[in-house]
Amino acid sequence: MDVVSKRIVFIIFLFLFTNSLIAKSPIYKGELKLGGKDTLKSAVLGWHFGVNIGMYFANKQSASFYNGSGENSVYRTIIENTFINDEIRRVLHYNFSFDSTLLPKNMKYNPAINFGFLAGFNFQKNAGIIIEFDYSKLKASDYFTLAIDSFNSTSDPSLKKCTITGTEERININIGIHRTFGKLSKTMPYINAGINFNNVKVIDNKIQIENLSYSIVNPTNSYYNIVQGGLGFGVMGGVGLQFILGQSMIVDLGGNIYFSKIKLGTDPRFALHESVYLRFMLRNFGKSEEEN
Repeated sequence: MDVVSKRIVFIIFLFLFTNSLIAKSPIYKGELKLGGKDTLKSAVLGWHFGVNIGMYFANKQSASFYNGSGENSVYRTIIENTFINDEIRRVLHYNFSFDSTLLPKNMKYNPAINFGFLAGFNFQKNAGIIIEFDYSKLKASDYFTLAIDSFNSTSDPSLKKCTITGTEERININIGIHRTFGKLSKTMPYINAGINFNNVKVIDNKIQIENLSYSIVNPTNSYYNIVQGGLGFGVMGGVGLQFILGQSMIVDLGGNIYFSKIKLGTDPRFALHESVYLRFMLRNFGKSEEEN
């Protein structure tokens, strides 16, 4: 299943799950009345705090950092390091050669689980400010090729595919505005827009040859505890549906698009990233029903 198919399947799952949740809520079953527009207005005004879970789809641009051609080098690891070179030859039972042109040129991130929290304040019934904090652990993976000097029916060497992976932690912090549309009701569409700050921390960059696994992270960085990654920035926008489930509970089903720069590699550039989420929020946190 490709990335686009995974996005569609997950969005459908979120929609069906949310629909099932809403159908069982007292307000939508008619067992709980909000008391008209005044109570609806109270349900959306003031402070909101929420937690969310979803999927994050990172742009492949920064994934090329892990392909073994840069500061994290496959060549340095398996050719220049004689101990590792000998170990690989013993496992393969043959000599091998490495061609850097056979490193992956189109590494991609796998879709990742995304979770976080939100704090917001609605100063009008249809407008407010929000701060979102989201965390994802991303993995990029692909293959590179070794030429094995084994005997075969031709004079050409055998080619062996080997795995190369990179893992990182990514945090997105969004600060922006939130606006709902239409008449005040139990279900309202909304948009979000604002600025994005992100931070990336590389966890590992590894290769797998048979049963041997090696880190290709620059040994200088490892020796001096230098963390690869850093701070990036950009803009974000989002759309969704907001469901008022009761006197204090609101559920959001939505998605964000980021146009941001990720601090990986020597030439980071702006690129599009996406996420979808299901969020549960408490309104007017810390207030009693009488105050509301």
